Amino acid sequence: MKKNQQIFPNKLSSILIASLFVFSNNSQADFTQVDDVTWDKAAVRNVINTFAYGGFATDAQITAWADMSPDLAIQEILTFSPTNDKLSPPGTDPVFDNVRNYLYDPVTGADRTLKTLQTLWGTDSAENPTPSNSTTNFNIIESDMTDLNAYSLPRTWLASINKRGLNPFRQKIGFWLTNYHMSVHLSAVGANPVLIRTLYDESMDLLGQGVDFWEILANGSASSAVAYQYGHMNSTYNNNTGIFKGNDDFAREFHQLFFGILGVNPANPDDAAYKAYYEDVTVENTALMLTGMRLEYSSNYYNTVSRGYSHDYIRFEDFISQYMLDHGYNESQSTIRNITYHHAGNLEILGFPISGITARDKINLLAAVANDNPESIRNLPVKIIAHFADDRIDPESTNNPLLTDIREAWVSTGKNLLAFLRKYATSTAFHDVERYKYLTSIDRIVTVMMKTTVDNEESYLNQMYDSYRNRMSKQGGDLFQPAHFVFGGQTSLDAANNPNVFKDAYNANVKEQYLVTKYVDNNTGWLKDWAKLIPADINGQHRAGDVSRFLWNHYIGDELANYGSQEHAYITALLANRSDFVSATTLLSEEGYTTSDLQSDPELFDLIQANENKVIDLSNSYYKYNIGMAINFITATPFMFVQEGR
Repeated sequence: MKKNQQIFPNKLSSILIASLFVFSNNSQADFTQVDDVTWDKAAVRNVINTFAYGGFATDAQITAWADMSPDLAIQEILTFSPTNDKLSPPGTDPVFDNVRNYLYDPVTGADRTLKTLQTLWGTDSAENPTPSNSTTNFNIIESDMTDLNAYSLPRTWLASINKRGLNPFRQKIGFWLTNYHMSVHLSAVGANPVLIRTLYDESMDLLGQGVDFWEILANGSASSAVAYQYGHMNSTYNNNTGIFKGNDDFAREFHQLFFGILGVNPANPDDAAYKAYYEDVTVENTALMLTGMRLEYSSNYYNTVSRGYSHDYIRFEDFISQYMLDHGYNESQSTIRNITYHHAGNLEILGFPISGITARDKINLLAAVANDNPESIRNLPVKIIAHFADDRIDPESTNNPLLTDIREAWVSTGKNLLAFLRKYATSTAFHDVERYKYLTSIDRIVTVMMKTTVDNEESYLNQMYDSYRNRMSKQGGDLFQPAHFVFGGQTSLDAANNPNVFKDAYNANVKEQYLVTKYVDNNTGWLKDWAKLIPADINGQHRAGDVSRFLWNHYIGDELANYGSQEHAYITALLANRSDFVSATTLLSEEGYTTSDLQSDPELFDLIQANENKVIDLSNSYYKYNIGMAINFITATPFMFVQEGR
């Protein structure tokens, strides 16, 4: 690190002038909205599956959205409100449907979804429907009161996203921000889940207020979670001697990971002077900017007794540390001097003078500058779309018009995340037959969890969150412990290119099928009620063929486009009579047998028709188990591992 690196030319150097170009003058480039014919029920389901883990919307609501114009429907489907009554209709049970009462901090009124729900679920409050033997799973403190309960955070997130009445799209965005884009890791923050929980809740509270995306990243850059993870909580600058002590780890990642600024001139990738300026001025001075961010520390944080933890906020001013006062230090020794040890002067970063009294002041100003940087405009929106929806995207491609459309749409929506995602979700780029997106283990398993849970009573009483979490971990996707650390969690391509992921997923469905076949918990009195989810026919009955088609669409969401003869034969056999599954398998696997023979082979045709018309009793434990087996089959097909544009 060069000491006190400051450059203030009378005008921007030619290096910077070359970079500050208008990204594209092509006013025609942008997303094109799909027509009303393309915007059908399958299109709506595709949006919900991609951005909200399948959601909880009813079939009637999906039909209503399909009948609306895309631009109006998407405003109802994707919102950052803590609740979305159409995407996630609240229940009416006074015991199990009270989550909406616990979304806001009772003192400040701010949205603190994870904090307030975890506080409720980790206590023995009479208002808490969580079974008494499960409350310790959510309690922020380990049962022996010695340490914070690190796994309480992923359990709380899973439980919150599985509750009707809360907004699953919003929760997915929160997970992406903390596990991928800002990528904070439990083990890198001192196993302190409070730091990550606060970053999550603050980010979603700000998004709910409608602030610009750069403000979310600025807040994250000034968070205790990021300062702890990257170590700049210990960075200091002595304004008298000009001596800097610290690192430039987050100085680099602020630009590269948060804003997509890599030090490569978009107008000339071979521009060595541009790269040198980035490394020697922008990164160096950003490290100086990140001084004076010391965290307060308590030896009894949340009443833990074995060791101390850093607080979940940064006080950017100089202050007296209560911890030091409590441990015998005199007042001069106990002052944490954040302003004193923050670089006081202006700093040139990205070609602009960045000023402010505290590190937070400068971070806010720099984030606004970075937001408009041509490299950020080139890379950040492409990174967002690639993560959520399209594995075809190569950001380095120079001849892909889709990349230009993505970048222009980011600019045309004012670089507003919600407006950008809404515009993309109703575009021909998203609803393109050539588009595909492999699912991460987390996306796939969370979607199955949500689709299998019929109501909030089950969500509370059938406490399977550790089983789901462990299954994700075994398949390469740990919650709040990103697989690539600062570069984010398991990617879709990680999951698709690893044969062990599919092997473990298949074996879990076949050998550990209890996650979806479970229909009773004698300890809590819970009993699965599939009738709340699966519609009856006009006679009030449930025929295996109808149930088969419903389940396929419920989980896959393609309006039966991939529900072929073989799928029908297998699933109806499982639903109607498990023993017939062997017969159907034998006939279908005979050498030379094709799906076209299903209508011509009398034996197989009669078998399938008998299974199709079999009335199954959803209150009967035998058929409840059969439904679980059918779901295990459906969710092991290739259509559960990849999403298609159409």
